[in-house]
Amino acid sequence: MPTFDAAMTGAGPFYLRVVYEVQAVSGGNQVAATAQWFRGPYGSSSNNGAAPFKLDIGGSEKTGTRNFSAPAGGDIAPQWIESHAVVFPPGVSSTYITVTFSPNTASAGNGAINTLTVPIATASKASFSEVAGPAITSFDAGHQVTVHMNRQSSSYTHEVAYLFGGSGTVMIATGVGSSVDWTPPLSLLNQIPNSVSGAGIVGVNTFNGAAGVGYTNTPFTLTAPASVVPTLSSCTYTDQNATVASIVGKPVAGLSRVKLTVNGAGVYSSTITAAEATLLGTTVPSGGEVAVTAGGALPVTAKVTDSRGRQATWAGTLDALPYTQPAPTAPWQLRRSSSIGTPQDDGTYLRLDLAAAVASLMNGTERNAITIRVFTRPNGGTVWTPRNVIVPGGITYNTWVLVSGGGIFSATASYDVRVRIEDKFAASDVETTVATASVTLDLYGKNVGVGKIWERGVLDVAGDIYQAGNVVIDTSDVASEVAAGIVELATQAEVNAGTDPGRALTPATVRNAAWLPYSTSTGRGTSSASGAVTVTFPAGRFTQPPRLSLTPMNHTNVITPRIAADPTATSFQVQMFTMPGGALVAANFDWTAVQMTAGSGSG
Repeated sequence: MPTFDAAMTGAGPFYLRVVYEVQAVSGGNQVAATAQWFRGPYGSSSNNGAAPFKLDIGGSEKTGTRNFSAPAGGDIAPQWIESHAVVFPPGVSSTYITVTFSPNTASAGNGAINTLTVPIATASKASFSEVAGPAITSFDAGHQVTVHMNRQSSSYTHEVAYLFGGSGTVMIATGVGSSVDWTPPLSLLNQIPNSVSGAGIVGVNTFNGAAGVGYTNTPFTLTAPASVVPTLSSCTYTDQNATVASIVGKPVAGLSRVKLTVNGAGVYSSTITAAEATLLGTTVPSGGEVAVTAGGALPVTAKVTDSRGRQATWAGTLDALPYTQPAPTAPWQLRRSSSIGTPQDDGTYLRLDLAAAVASLMNGTERNAITIRVFTRPNGGTVWTPRNVIVPGGITYNTWVLVSGGGIFSATASYDVRVRIEDKFAASDVETTVATASVTLDLYGKNVGVGKIWERGVLDVAGDIYQAGNVVIDTSDVASEVAAGIVELATQAEVNAGTDPGRALTPATVRNAAWLPYSTSTGRGTSSASGAVTVTFPAGRFTQPPRLSLTPMNHTNVITPRIAADPTATSFQVQMFTMPGGALVAANFDWTAVQMTAGSGSG
């Protein structure tokens, strides 16, 4: 800033000083001046009361009085400082600054009026900056802008610098004439890690040759461009089923539960504030777990949000293998046989015919395998005895085998047999009972076996029992209208007739015989004087539009109800009219809805 000094008259070395600056502001240029009074080395004076001063900038005065004291050998700092500022509109070509001070002491000038006048011929011509328009407002980092000087004289040059965040003052260019191109570096965004924009200043110092004319500070807003988003490189998984991870090395549907980790990072000092992943419709934060319930290439999406609120997304797939529980693949059979596996009704060996498979789990090579285990026990026993352990290799089995133990399965006893089909992760059991040897008649004391060796009860029969051509006991134990089984069901005609004392009833036949409603509902509502009111039935109560009855209640007029539209299975509309006159009226009413059948007619 320009500085001017002038020595005062008098015995001691005393000085007036003026320091000024010119700055472009709204409406013109501001001239700000500071006046100081101080002594030089070895000067001294004594305080002799207040002395008048005046600071005049282009006719705008600031006046007052100031005390003074400058003892010999004392501090040479200014004894007083006064500041004044004036804005001159465009078009003013010159101005001046005058400061006067009249200390009433001989050593400081014998009461003379000491004056310092500074001409400022360029006060109204300091440059001001703008970016490609009337004012600097907002622009993106990394994008070139043009800073215009708007200089008032072609002889002016400029120093252009910026200040943003904690970066300090950084020079853009020196010796600038009318304009300069500037690309705010993206690295400035490191100063605003938690915001998409920040405030800065473009400063322009104006020079006329080597002389300073003034300066302008113009604010701007620097914004992170839309391309500045966090990075999201991948979403990785870890199978939390350690057995599956070790054996298969790939997730398996129904067995695996994967931990999803979102791999993202902030940009230009931003930090990740949220990260999430979605698999099979389930969204979890990074590090969360999702059960794998399906096989195939399963879509995975991920998203991160940084401290600027900017987001990045990622999409990929997780390859999972389908899986089913081990099971037989066809009807299986256990029969008595000879020692070489030939089916034989009274054989003491047991032959197992079985086709079974386990799920294929391919990850480069087959990672699964089938194992079959056989157990036996006497019919109704409590302890199972391990027999065969069959490891055929591969994932399928389809042959027959003799149950281990040899000819120990007596023809006079029944045996329970359990077959367990295993893979490396699960197992399923199927069971059956092998009966005694087949014979026409077995007499055992007072007990009789028919078609088998007697084992229990007075009469032990292998098969159905018929009387006069009709089955008396159906071994399926399932009664029907045409098969007696343990008990015979009555037909609808027999229920309606009501004369058969020995057959069983079902809920359906009872409903039809008694004409019970399929579904009913009741309620109370209030009609409106301005239009139809909708009454909604309980959810799922009716499958067809029911039949309705309405009863008005407790009203001073005679009321007649009207169904405003055909009812549906879910609701109906009602209006109430007075009689006579037929005017709509608000009135309470009870309603009853009945559906008689499940079919298309309500009955």
